[in-house]
Amino acid sequence: MKAFFNALKTGWLPAAYEMDDLDARLRLDRRGIPVRPAHDRAIQFDRNPVSLNSEHFQQTRDRRAPGDAPRLAIQPDLDANRRGFAAAFHFRAHAAIPRRGSPFHGHYYTEVRATPRERYRGNHSRPALAAGPRARMGLSAAGMPVEFRSVVVQQPDRRLQLDFSIEDGVFAGIIGSQGSGRRTLLRLASGDAKPDSGELRIPARTILAAATLHSSSTAEIRAELDAILAQRPRLLLIGPSADLLDEEHRQYLVAELHRRQRQGAIILLATNDLSLVEQHCDEAVLLDLGRVAAHGEARRVAAAYRKRVFERLRASAAPAAVAPAARHGDGRAVLRSIRILGREGGETSLVESGELITVSVGIRFKGDVDDPVCGILIRSRVGITVYGTNTGQENLHFGPCRDGDEVEVGYRFDCSLCPGEYTITVASHDPDGTAHEWLEEAVLFTVTDTRYTTGVANLRAEVNVRRLTGAVPK
Repeated sequence: MKAFFNALKTGWLPAAYEMDDLDARLRLDRRGIPVRPAHDRAIQFDRNPVSLNSEHFQQTRDRRAPGDAPRLAIQPDLDANRRGFAAAFHFRAHAAIPRRGSPFHGHYYTEVRATPRERYRGNHSRPALAAGPRARMGLSAAGMPVEFRSVVVQQPDRRLQLDFSIEDGVFAGIIGSQGSGRRTLLRLASGDAKPDSGELRIPARTILAAATLHSSSTAEIRAELDAILAQRPRLLLIGPSADLLDEEHRQYLVAELHRRQRQGAIILLATNDLSLVEQHCDEAVLLDLGRVAAHGEARRVAAAYRKRVFERLRASAAPAAVAPAARHGDGRAVLRSIRILGREGGETSLVESGELITVSVGIRFKGDVDDPVCGILIRSRVGITVYGTNTGQENLHFGPCRDGDEVEVGYRFDCSLCPGEYTITVASHDPDGTAHEWLEEAVLFTVTDTRYTTGVANLRAEVNVRRLTGAVPK
């Protein structure tokens, strides 16, 4: 802090800093002359909020000459328990954030309201409002987190319980299955719905993009989002219907949300796009069965959600159906069954990337075959051959086989494929390739994973970094 004020005295700071504000520019007084506030507004650092009534902030008369730009007087609070900055200024302004490159970049300024009688006592929260028989709902000062404290809402089909908080300047994704309570959460945060019990605290300037909760019109959604973003809300709530936007508008929306985030706004985005959450959100909240199932770093929460989805789909997944795109052969054998067995041994059509699976092929021979060969071929949905092998290549011989004989061949391997859909081609043939029965793309199965990967082969590389030159990052 001393270094900061020494910089003020030595002229290291330029005389004026352009602020990302709607109304005005601030001019720092290098001489540090304090000014007396003439309006009912002040700004303070979120990270070190202090009372403007502190003994370390003595206001004196304004020494500005007529026509001078408003000055911002900044003095340190040297109290060991309340170190920080505070400021009073002479004009009406919204919350301001220094542009990138200024020494203040990364510190959010927030707008707080106080009447002249309150003399900036430091407590700028608005009174709590009754929101139900046992609930309290408060509008907190800008710069404060969004807090759901033991909030309970009784819905017709389930009970929604919320207990979490989102800090100032955080871009958070709200994820969960249909009916998990995402829309209700946003309506609670906007004040459109009241909790039955618990306490909810939200910033004063909170705006909900209502069209993103229910509308299927992309034009309506775009128009409302444009109007809302122009208002610079302190808390912005966006529903899952924003997923309907085309790629151009989605990228534009994400860029604007990041811009508002850098200005200190809190973003709550309910979405079904887990890739967006992983790539752009700081945090994520997973709602499941009416509760907060996970809350934390976005990638970790998204992985937990994918795991839950996989487990539920796996439990209800039907066995892989045999439906070949084409078949041919001389009829000396019939492929009577093709099954995919998961790690527990049950039949499935849904596989987790890296899972140990078995492809089981049942063959019934309708003629004498001296040296039969059974093989499989795995392809991606676009026809890229991923893997193939047969009993001949594996030096496994099970002939001769006679009319009426039945055999079962199993291929056991780690399914290290990237998420996507794949097909399995199966054939029984002679060593020279003459087919007894060949089923092209006989079964279709799906691979999922708890994280986003690209390509076909999921090699699961272990990545490490060893710095050879330069300073070690803190």
